[in-house]
Amino acid sequence: MGKKLNNLSDLSMVYSTHANEPDAQEIIKDSNYSGKVVRVQLESIRGGKVVTKIMGLNLMDKEMEGLAKELKQKCGVGGGVKDGLILIQGDHVNKVIPILISKGFKNTKRTGG
Repeated sequence: MGKKLNNLSDLSMVYSTHANEPDAQEIIKDSNYSGKVVRVQLESIRGGKVVTKIMGLNLMDKEMEGLAKELKQKCGVGGGVKDGLILIQGDHVNKVIPILISKGFKNTKRTGG
C-alpha cells in the first residue's frame, strides 16, 4: 500500500489540457480596460424570462468564455456567450457590476430601466 494522504495539499496535478496557457483571470488583470465602457442591461426575452446582458467587453473568445463561466458560477445560474455578449440567466445586474469592477473593468455602468 502507498502512503496515506491526509489533506488535499498532498495531491499533485495528474493531467491538464491547458498546461501552458494563462488563466482567463490573469489575462484580464494584465490588460487595461479602464477606458472602455462596459454596459450591463436587464432584458426580457420570450416567455417573460429575463437575462442580464453584458455588452462592450472587447475580449477574445477564450477570455469571454472564461469570464462568462466565472460570472455564471458566482451568480449560481446558467448563461453563455453569443455575438460578443455575455448572457446570464435571471436578474443579476446588481451582482455582476461589482464583480466586473473588481476584475478591472472600472467603467462598468447599468443601462436601461
